[in-house]
Amino acid sequence: MNRLIKSALILLLLAILIEFLILKSPEDPRRQDISPQEKIKSVKGNILDDEGKLIYSGFLTKPGIQWDFDALKSKWNKRYRFKEWEFYAIHHENVTISFGIANFHYVASVFFTVYEKGSIPQYHQKLILPNEELTLAKHPLNGKTIYESGNYKVDFKNRDNKFKHLELKFDDKLELSLDVFKKTDDSMASLTPFNSDGSNFYYTYKDYNNYISGKVTAFGKVYDFSDRIGMIDWGRGVWPYHSFWIWGSGQGKIGPNSAIGLNIGEFMFSPISKATEDCVFLDRTMYKLGNFITSYPKDLSQPWEFKTTNQHPTDEYGSASIIFYPEIKSIFASNFWLIQSHFDQAFGVFEGNITTRDGEISFKARGLVEVHHTRW
Repeated sequence: MNRLIKSALILLLLAILIEFLILKSPEDPRRQDISPQEKIKSVKGNILDDEGKLIYSGFLTKPGIQWDFDALKSKWNKRYRFKEWEFYAIHHENVTISFGIANFHYVASVFFTVYEKGSIPQYHQKLILPNEELTLAKHPLNGKTIYESGNYKVDFKNRDNKFKHLELKFDDKLELSLDVFKKTDDSMASLTPFNSDGSNFYYTYKDYNNYISGKVTAFGKVYDFSDRIGMIDWGRGVWPYHSFWIWGSGQGKIGPNSAIGLNIGEFMFSPISKATEDCVFLDRTMYKLGNFITSYPKDLSQPWEFKTTNQHPTDEYGSASIIFYPEIKSIFASNFWLIQSHFDQAFGVFEGNITTRDGEISFKARGLVEVHHTRW
């Protein structure tokens, strides 16, 4: 018995040392200074070099990017560090419907959320094990994402650079069939290195003000969409073990005929990153915004404040002052020691002012915010 107690104490002490000396999180992962917001003029060939490291840093408005997952030569990065996801959201009047698929390669999941103002969000997730067959599109505008198992089905297909057809079946809880039409002239494609050699990086594609038509049946209730607006969040990257982000995403109308799409937030600090993904879509045009500083309360049900580090617009990027008013919040937490996730999410309404090179607008948009701290 004494030997068992000694062994247990040694293991406990070892775990404590690993936790505080090796696994300890960075003290301040947030960026506080002004990012240069550098636009990449052109991309030639694969965005990764022969060793699977990111070559570029900055943003593009035309996502004509070659992406080759096979360039990741490190088996460790391929198996444990590489993350992929494809996420869609429709924010309409008092309803938000979001869904997507995420692949971390040691595990994957398909998920959806249905939220109506005044009710509790309905969130469901299905884990996908590594031995199950799963295909994710290699490009945001080309290819297909496919998964099928029993009463679960994911079928996201790009028909061309302007049109997607999405089908999702989630047991007896949800079934959707939607057509997505890209109406914007621009998109937001961001290339972000997290370390000096580009071995840790993130490639993200965001697009808003897409026209969406089709039907969603969730928990016996039918939602018919005809020329509604929605957004796409498509991401690929080799993430650091300790990761963090704050993200705000919203859609709305300015007047009877104009649409607004909002993509704002904070990534963890990267000293060599040359741009953020902060932007606003006004009808068909995307305007780059300066990077944001976010003030959110400990009680996430209270208002959040988003402000750009630049108080005034420049020729290259705009400025903004935005308040998010939460209606309801959710907390998702998991702790398997080496792998941990703490994910706070709130649904509500954005209100504020944005000033671009073309003038100032006041707006209101329905959307969501999230704060995610993870070890993965």
